[in-house]
Amino acid sequence: SSETYRYVIDQCGKIKGYQGNRKEKYRHNLMLYEDTANIDLDNYRNSVTVGFRKGNTQRNTTPDMSMNVIKSSIDTLQSMVEERGVRPFLNLKKGQYRDVRITRIAQHFFDQYSDKVGLAKIVSSVFKNSAIFDTGWARIEGKEILNVLPWQVYVDPAEEVYGKITKLYYERKQYPSTLVTDFKPKTDEVTLGEYWDILKGIHARFYESGEMFVEKWDKPIPFKKLSYSSPVLKGCNSVADSLRSIQLEINFLLNAVKD
Repeated sequence: SSETYRYVIDQCGKIKGYQGNRKEKYRHNLMLYEDTANIDLDNYRNSVTVGFRKGNTQRNTTPDMSMNVIKSSIDTLQSMVEERGVRPFLNLKKGQYRDVRITRIAQHFFDQYSDKVGLAKIVSSVFKNSAIFDTGWARIEGKEILNVLPWQVYVDPAEEVYGKITKLYYERKQYPSTLVTDFKPKTDEVTLGEYWDILKGIHARFYESGEMFVEKWDKPIPFKKLSYSSPVLKGCNSVADSLRSIQLEINFLLNAVKD
């Protein structure tokens, strides 16, 4: 209905307006991690080539001298997380033989499922996002667990502080029309928004051209957040934030040596 349409659009606008300079911080952090002069978080088809420096005419477009402690630190941490693995672990404290046997069978099932969906790799990718930006997000879609870009997910910061998220907005720009299943777009790409509201019991998918598809929703919001460190209030520093000053000083010294 038109009332539901207006409600969803209004709520998404409000949630998105609460984010402040978060996206700009993420852009700067990604530039530091990739050692790139500029990058666009929303332009996936025409973004700046990672490592390219304007005016560098050499075949190798990376800087002549580079020491990226941010990337080295984050990649090392991600490798440690993936190597150690992440899996559900069932620990039976009390029980008879039958209970122990059931627990072992269930553990075997979860181990097999974790390997099948590549849980260790997905979790390490979510962790990598949290180390770069401060936050990583995973989406549970059916039997799949997906790593999603953190700047595409919007929640109410006040709900985060009080520990219960009741609504979430997920926005994907430049979404290929070939992947749209709701209708046939007339353009090559669309902006796809998804909104969950557990108090209203709805999940809505909508497009900038005006189409909206709403369904009832009586399950938890299918997103899980991973912060790099436990927030005191509503945010935290990432590895990139913590090493920013060191990296800038290294860049300054390397440029001085090169000149």
